[in-house]
Amino acid sequence: MAQICSFGDAVSEDVRQLALEFLVATTEGIPAYVRANPKVVETILRLCFNFMTQLNDDVLAWCSNIDNEDDDENLKDAGEGGLDRVAQALTGPHIEKVISPILAEFVSKDDWKSIHAALMAINQIAEVMKWEKFERCMEVVIQFLEHDHPRVRFAAVNVLGQVSVDHGDNLRLRYGTKITPYLCKILAEEGNPR
Repeated sequence: MAQICSFGDAVSEDVRQLALEFLVATTEGIPAYVRANPKVVETILRLCFNFMTQLNDDVLAWCSNIDNEDDDENLKDAGEGGLDRVAQALTGPHIEKVISPILAEFVSKDDWKSIHAALMAINQIAEVMKWEKFERCMEVVIQFLEHDHPRVRFAAVNVLGQVSVDHGDNLRLRYGTKITPYLCKILAEEGNPR
């Protein structure tokens, strides 16, 4: 199934999504087996990350979608949803040790799509992580609030929104004064209504 997900344009998006769905459903069905096999977890997470990089390059079209409606990025959506479900099935401690090096790899790439994928992955795992472990991600998120690409900034703000739901008091107490100026600057931007 992992090979099918990796075939790219040689296989239709629908088939690739079904292959990922099989892997995610297997994780949900037998999480103890998957937890015991970190290489399997890594493979599934990397597939989710790679799906999450399948973004439309048309920034103007994306920016004009001010209602934040469907961007017709089905592979991205499948990757995000799959990662969320895997994180829920495996729980925080088991996902953290495998996802941390993948996050570090994608954040360090000189490619907005990879950075966007990493930020959205952080967004997806926030709920299953304890604050003490998750807090390390916050400095990464904050640094991308000033990124050149509007979709990266959007993803960073999205993470802050999710973290405010999952770890609200901790976020406000520890980072409230630090992130507020960034958010005010983003809200004042013209030309990027999202």
